[in-house]
Amino acid sequence: FLYLTNLFLTSYIVDRGRVVTKEQFSTLDSSTRDFERYLVKHRKYSVHLVLDLTEEDYRAETIPHLRGADQDAVLARRLGQIYRNSPFRHAIVQGREAEGRRDDKVLYHGIPNADLIKPWLAVIERIEVPLEGIYSAPVLSGQLLQSLDVFFPHTLLVSLSSGYGLRQTYFQNKHIKFSRLTQLQTTGEVDFGAQVAEECSRTWQYLDSLRFLSGDDQLEVCVLVPAQ
Repeated sequence: FLYLTNLFLTSYIVDRGRVVTKEQFSTLDSSTRDFERYLVKHRKYSVHLVLDLTEEDYRAETIPHLRGADQDAVLARRLGQIYRNSPFRHAIVQGREAEGRRDDKVLYHGIPNADLIKPWLAVIERIEVPLEGIYSAPVLSGQLLQSLDVFFPHTLLVSLSSGYGLRQTYFQNKHIKFSRLTQLQTTGEVDFGAQVAEECSRTWQYLDSLRFLSGDDQLEVCVLVPAQ
């Protein structure tokens, strides 16, 4: 599994459900030669690339209720309009509106800056390592909540990423709606817990401003952090 953030590409080799080795490469280096040498040694493995980038964009819209090829065509056309300069884009149909024409609810998400990913994919292609898929870490995190059985009507999953990043992902009725990645301060008078609480409060205010929450709704916050 290759886990790509704005600062690092981390490789995890997994055997029978357990991580057995870990290797990390800086994205700030202009060369990917170290990663290429590493991948040559492990070319027998297939690769899953997981993205956890600040630049991931989310947009919620509705489209007329369609099925099959007609729906696929509408989604593909809209994705091409929103993320015209990047192939790293996806659409998730999240049910239908309860009233009116009962249009389909769609979440579009993508990485507008393809240059963040292309150098690593070029190495994978050059060495001819099988690429199983490219995934969004925030979208995948819904699988974690499902496994832990901690989904609520309004759930905010808070987790740490490499480089003191704080990832906050909001789910409404088990559907991802929004995610943001911010940097925490490593120095200063404000301690770690207070920074997390402050960022969560800002996210709550943002969600409230978009009317995801009504007066009686509660936002359940699940924090995923190391044991220490």
